Amino acid sequence: MEATDKVRLHVDVHPRDYQLLQSAAERTGMPIGEFCALTMHLGVRETLSWGAIRRTPELTECVEGDRCDRQPATGL
Repeated sequence: MEATDKVRLHVDVHPRDYQLLQSAAERTGMPIGEFCALTMHLGVRETLSWGAIRRTPELTECVEGDRCDRQPATGL
């Protein structure tokens, strides 16, 4: 892959959402920044469907169900 310029992105998320992202990133072995960028690019559902990430009940519930009680992030 050819080298590309990088940009810095600042996103505010709920602390629990960040913990879930960190946990998923650790399971893939990816740095948290790269995992978050990939998740924004592909979407959480597609990123989880890779199969490299073991789904957890909390993360699956929030991604797939109407039972997620947290509001979506704003200002994105």
